[in-house]
Formats: sequence, C-alpha cells, structure tokens
Amino acid sequence: MANKSRPLTFYYKTIKLDDDITFQQILESLNNLSPDQRKLVEGKKTYLLNNVMDYEGMYYGEIVCFETDKVQSIIHDAVKENNLLESAITTKDVAANEAELKNSTSEFVNSRIIFGLSDNHLAINPSMLGINRFVTYFNFLLNTYYWKDPKSAKVLLIKDVFQKPLKEKLKETHVRNVKIGQGVLTKHSDKATEKPFKLKDKSLLGKITDAVGKSLGFNSAMDDSNLRVNVTIDYCRNTSTEGQKVLDDLTVALATLDDSYIEIDFADGSDYKQGNLRVKGVIKQQILDNNSFDRNRLVEEIHSFLYQSIE
Repeated sequence: MANKSRPLTFYYKTIKLDDDITFQQILESLNNLSPDQRKLVEGKKTYLLNNVMDYEGMYYGEIVCFETDKVQSIIHDAVKENNLLESAITTKDVAANEAELKNSTSEFVNSRIIFGLSDNHLAINPSMLGINRFVTYFNFLLNTYYWKDPKSAKVLLIKDVFQKPLKEKLKETHVRNVKIGQGVLTKHSDKATEKPFKLKDKSLLGKITDAVGKSLGFNSAMDDSNLRVNVTIDYCRNTSTEGQKVLDDLTVALATLDDSYIEIDFADGSDYKQGNLRVKGVIKQQILDNNSFDRNRLVEEIHSFLYQSIE
C-alpha cells in the first residue's frame, strides 16, 4: 500500500525522425532485443532501456542509469565528537532476498528517465539525466539495431510543444530576442596540469568557450558563487527576413534546455520566461512500503497526461 509520494514533472514533446513509420512502431519492433543489446556503456556508467510495457496503446519505458562498483555513502543520526557518523556500502552489503537474484551481480541505480509514447507524441520526465541523454541513447539504439547503416547515420530529434498562448503569440508576433541563461557549472580537477576548477562540458559557458577556442578555468570553487551567464540573440533596428526566421526558428528549437534558462522577448514588448513556456504536468510517484514505486499507477497517470496533451 502506498504511503508517501514524490512529485515528478512530465513534459509533452513530439519526435521528429526521417522514417516511414512512427517512433513507437520502431521501438516496438525492437522489443526482442536482449538486455545486453540494449546497454549503452560509457566508462563505468551503463544506460539501459528497461521495464518496457504497453498500456492501452501507449508504449511505456525507462532509461535506467547505473554505475559499476559504485559506493553509496550513508549518514546516521548517531553522534560522535559532535558530528553525525557516516558509513559506505556497496551492493555486496545488500542482501538479495529473492531466489532469482542469488547468483546475479547488482549495481545501484543512479537515476532513470521515465517516458510514455504514442506514435510520435512523448510524455517524459527527464530526471537528472536530461533530454540530451534520452536523444543520445535512442540515436545509439536505432542506428545500431534498426537503421543499421554506419555510412549514413540518422538522427532522432525532439521538438518542443509550447503552451497554447505562446503558440498563438509565435504565429502572430515576431520574436525580438531570445535570452538563454544558465548557472556557471564547474567540475573539480585533480590534475596538476589543469586549473582546480574547470567548466563542465555541458554548461552553456563551456559551449561558448569551445566555440571561440578559449579554455577558461577558475582558481577556486564556483558552485556557491551563484554566477550566471546569459547569451542574448537579437538584432539592431531591423533584420532581414532570413534573420527573423533564424530568431523564430531558434525560439522553437530549445527542447533540451530547462524553462528557467530561457526568456523570449517579442517585438510588441511582451515576454515569456521562467517556466511558462512548455506543456508540462506534475504526476505524483507513489512510494510503496518496500521503497519501490507503484509503476502501474504511474503508467496510468502518464497515459492520462499524454492523451490530454495531444491536440
């Protein structure tokens, strides 16, 4: 019996791919792939399509991320010398109660992307892994086992679906500028030849420094600095038809960035920002007494959200 829950934000998006059948049909054609075939291994991290099921015509699945030999830290409420005690465990310290698990190896799950799919319509909770990971994983899976053409790799694309007022605004009014902002994300480096803190590869500022060919590093930790970097794309006085099309297209091509990083200013002086851009909904993930979650109930809720979002 579920006794607690946590909120999950799901986004409604659409899939674009160069094929004669839908994304759902492609994935259903790959249902017989083994777990080993579905694994995408990057260093110690493995990504795996798991828990696939059909619910009233909707394809449900999860991309699960786990890490080999991960050590999990635990903090206890026991006090020693005015500090809370900590310990660390691996999966070897967790007893396997089910007989079918006795001879298997186990790893801790880092995170999971949860999604429901109907044709090319997608409801997704990207979790900490993000939309880019969803795209990367399925580009790997489809190019390896469906398209199978190493000389001509195809690409799956995610298209945003904006809320109706913004969609109407985009039809009627030109975009004046698009601001894309993000916290300055850093990672620690222990290498003597590198600065102590470097920009994370996926940060916005990291992408900019790659583009201009400059390497930026910081001499102290930046995580508490609350710095932000913003890119504003606009035009002076007037722009050409082609320039305006670039701005309008860019506005509808920001599917992998969080809402809070984007602000759209229109030529009439109005704007959209801070979480008011995309079609999304909050679904409660019910937690069971054994600390797993009620997957069947979650699937039903995702199905309702997805079909209510499809116009």
